[in-house]
Amino acid sequence: MKILYWGTPDYAVPTLLALHTAGHEIVGVVTQPDRRRGRGKQLLPSAVKVCAQSLGLSVYTPERIKIDTDCQNELANLKPDISVVVAFGQILPKSVLEQPPLGCWNGHGSLLPRWRGAGPIQWALLEGDSETGVGIMAMEEGLDTGPVLLEQRIPICLCQNAETRRNGIKSAHSKAHGRSYGLNFQSRNGKRGRTFNSVKCSESRAKVQLRQDA
Repeated sequence: MKILYWGTPDYAVPTLLALHTAGHEIVGVVTQPDRRRGRGKQLLPSAVKVCAQSLGLSVYTPERIKIDTDCQNELANLKPDISVVVAFGQILPKSVLEQPPLGCWNGHGSLLPRWRGAGPIQWALLEGDSETGVGIMAMEEGLDTGPVLLEQRIPICLCQNAETRRNGIKSAHSKAHGRSYGLNFQSRNGKRGRTFNSVKCSESRAKVQLRQDA
């Protein structure tokens, strides 16, 4: 299968590696532009870009894919069968979503529709959820509203933090993407269960109150 891959942080690297190892043809990798990071404010590439270049893959770094029609045309000319998106960091416009004949598929770090949007791992921990998971879903213009192809539930254990939970979900994501394509839709992500839009957590809410009883 010819795949156009979209991703940016280290969280998205295992899925790219899994798809490449599975023998799919990665026709291109789209990631965020190099950003200044660290104390020295050095201009550094994303983790996905570093990985893609090590695999000899073509890399595209649009600042804003929504308005970069030149990049949109370049990607269309790659003629991918499908787009796979994991933590890319930009909203894809309808013109991009409609390009691949088999659609655009997003790997989301929660059990939809419980936590849509940004920060699903952190919000699951903050709200005391007993389980989380990963989902592979078809992308629509709405935020995480498309039909779900596959879900894997993962229990949240005591003493886990966002980083340890993130590592577990990162691994589960790569495995889920590796076996997803070609399956039938298993469920619809509509009004089932509770639906929340994840928003940025305030600093006061994020602080741990050590003096409070457990």
